[in-house]
Amino acid sequence: VFLLFTLSGCGGALTLNAPNVAPSVAREPTRVDLDPIETRGVVQGDFAAPGPAAVLTAAMNQELAGRALTGGDPGGYTVRCALDRFAVRTETRVTENSELLALYADLSCEARRGNDAAIVWRGELRGRACEEGSNVLGTSMGVTQQLVNRALSDAARELASDLALRALGL
Repeated sequence: VFLLFTLSGCGGALTLNAPNVAPSVAREPTRVDLDPIETRGVVQGDFAAPGPAAVLTAAMNQELAGRALTGGDPGGYTVRCALDRFAVRTETRVTENSELLALYADLSCEARRGNDAAIVWRGELRGRACEEGSNVLGTSMGVTQQLVNRALSDAARELASDLALRALGL
């Protein structure tokens, strides 16, 4: 099997797009305010502005707003995170006309209660996603872009879920 490895595809910068999630209106949710994520670590790949940290912030905020989170502190929470690693890797299988894409996002975070700013959790969040798609042309930016959009959506959902459920117990 002939494999051609590339880092984020060929032909220019990938655009990272946050998924659209409808906000929850079913009940009064517990507030989780995610401050803009800062980039502290390694970003591997060529990405168009606004870049991985800003897009992950938007995606995670939409995921959190789309859930009716309950429990926890009545004043809600404020969360600050730093992007320690973000990478997109692709593998094109020419003989099979397919492309595999893996996305990695590692965050270091700290959550504080909204009422008194006391730290309630400090730790790591890791988002991982893999996608596969048909790529007859070998390395097509259109296919790579579709795969990175799906992978980013999955990784943001995983990061938001881990924050809300595992870290904050909501």
